[in-house]
Amino acid sequence: MKLAQLRDENPYAEAIVAFSGRTDLPLLKLLRPGFRHCFAAVQSTDACLLVEPLAHRLEISAHPHLTVQDLADAYRRLGLRVVRVHPKPVLRRPAHFRPFSCVELIKRLLGLRMPFVVTPRQLYLRLNSIQENILDK
Repeated sequence: MKLAQLRDENPYAEAIVAFSGRTDLPLLKLLRPGFRHCFAAVQSTDACLLVEPLAHRLEISAHPHLTVQDLADAYRRLGLRVVRVHPKPVLRRPAHFRPFSCVELIKRLLGLRMPFVVTPRQLYLRLNSIQENILDK
């Protein structure tokens, strides 16, 4: 079997990951300020999809008249850190077993293999090290 057959094309051409320091959960206040939560927006063919993993539910909303760049600009104006990501094809194999968190959802949404990245700050630093286009500078 060819390696190309073992990869899935990522359905998203472009995505952003936003990082926030706001939280209502006391336990998350132990995390570094500015990196207590993360969420993503992905550009599909028909709309920009906003994926917000919350402690009590997962919110997904479609915005057909917005782009990820529009959302990135808005989030930066609100003081959030934003990283642009260009998802790449991923190997078709099970992801590492991890507890559900905002970081784990973002990694799976984008097909990222980062088994030791568990906090929003670790994700930001890792994305910052592999991406050329950081939007919060």
